[in-house]
Amino acid sequence: HNRVAGLDFNLRSADDSWRVLTFYHRSFDSEVGNDQAFAHGAFVGYNHRNFFIGWNHEMVGENYNAATGFVRRTGYLRFEPFVRVSFFPQNSVVQQHGPRLRFDQFADDPLQIDTILDRRLGASYRVNFLNTSEVEAGYDYNFTLLFNDFDPANTGSDTVAELPAGSAYNYHRYFFRGRTDRRNWWNLEGRVSWGQYFNGTRVEVQGSANMRLQPYANLGVNVNYNRIRLPEGFASVDYWLIAPRLDVTFSDEIFWTTFVQLNGQNQNLGLNTRLQWRYAPVSDFFLVYTDNYNTGGPEWIPRQRGIVAKLTYWLNI
Repeated sequence: HNRVAGLDFNLRSADDSWRVLTFYHRSFDSEVGNDQAFAHGAFVGYNHRNFFIGWNHEMVGENYNAATGFVRRTGYLRFEPFVRVSFFPQNSVVQQHGPRLRFDQFADDPLQIDTILDRRLGASYRVNFLNTSEVEAGYDYNFTLLFNDFDPANTGSDTVAELPAGSAYNYHRYFFRGRTDRRNWWNLEGRVSWGQYFNGTRVEVQGSANMRLQPYANLGVNVNYNRIRLPEGFASVDYWLIAPRLDVTFSDEIFWTTFVQLNGQNQNLGLNTRLQWRYAPVSDFFLVYTDNYNTGGPEWIPRQRGIVAKLTYWLNI
């Protein structure tokens, strides 16, 4: 048998400045021991006009088992304090600006800090403008302890070297991101990060462009580039991901959405196109076509394709 009993408590102050969420659950299972068969978490946040401060922690015992739910991970302790400060200048350009700090750490025992598994310290400064655009620059310190042998380039190849299980790595990274005015019919967003990555270096560039052709269509594209450089014996790679999307509104009943994704890491081109007919309130007919190609060779080879139809009807009784 498997049973779970617990207590949840949520609190929000009348002025919305305080928010508290906490729970304690315990499982009773005939096949595993009852020692450390618990899960507990708590979030406390205080919001003020000029600052926000919060605390989050999670504890999950090694033997906690919720058979009818989903437990991502057991046997760990996590705590995560964070703070945000906001200044509101009296000018016609900047809406607010200020620093942000976050600390996030995982340990391997829910009752004590024995072995640190992961740690991240992030600091950044963000500026929000009155026209809804924003910029942010920041720094991240990361610590990672590997449970298994690991290829930092994620090539899936048996011929490249791997970092050994049990090894630990400290690395420092920096980033800058920005976004244009979202009220325009077009907008851009981008982020670049660089610095150490396990035993090498990594540069990542992300960007997106979106256009609203109201009231008929939205067109967008996301681009991601990763440049990973590792010592001799390991794989140094360049990965691209390009993903355009098109949404078309023919009427208040007929809609068409198409996704395309070119993934250089798994050498795949994916297509998903969907036609939607809303023939009644909250009732739809979908016709979906999917196609995937292997782009690793001189010729693109189909991997998988299919057509799916789905009909939903809202029955109001």
